[in-house]
Amino acid sequence: MTLPPLSDRPFGEIVEAGGRLMLRCASCGRLRYMRQTFPADARPAEIARTLACHRCLSRDVAVVVVPPPAPGGRWPAEEG
Repeated sequence: MTLPPLSDRPFGEIVEAGGRLMLRCASCGRLRYMRQTFPADARPAEIARTLACHRCLSRDVAVVVVPPPAPGGRWPAEEG
């Protein structure tokens, strides 16, 4: 059985797999890591519908799932 990609899984499974969430704003380009404080059964698209960008207050945001880096690797940098 093939598992769905991390972006299609509930938040609890993302955390168990070592992934993190980032907020990407389509209006100003901001990309920031988010605190890991969501219900275990919440999915990234559901989380995004409840958020807004802190910089420009746009509701046009997406939650990006970042898989864990390879051993010895680094997490992607924030932008904006």
